[in-house]
Amino acid sequence: MDAGKDFRIGQGLHGFGNDEAEGEQAVPVEFVRELRLAAAIHWYERGEVSQEKAAYIAGLDRTDFLLALSREKVDAFVVDLDDLKRELSRG
Repeated sequence: MDAGKDFRIGQGLHGFGNDEAEGEQAVPVEFVRELRLAAAIHWYERGEVSQEKAAYIAGLDRTDFLLALSREKVDAFVVDLDDLKRELSRG
């Protein structure tokens, strides 16, 4: 198996090939990338991580993370309406 195409994990995901001798399954690298990006976008949308941290989680620089947000039609800037109202009331 080409180490550049698969990532080894313990059992738990089915349908990605099985290496019974080692009790592990091979997960394509593209799946891992997509999962990291999905998690980063989810946490960013919820305000749990900053844009910079989300980009890091996704394995991207901030520019590429912003482009990924655009492709997924996700707002690049998360604004809490209560915070915005407080900021506007300060003048």
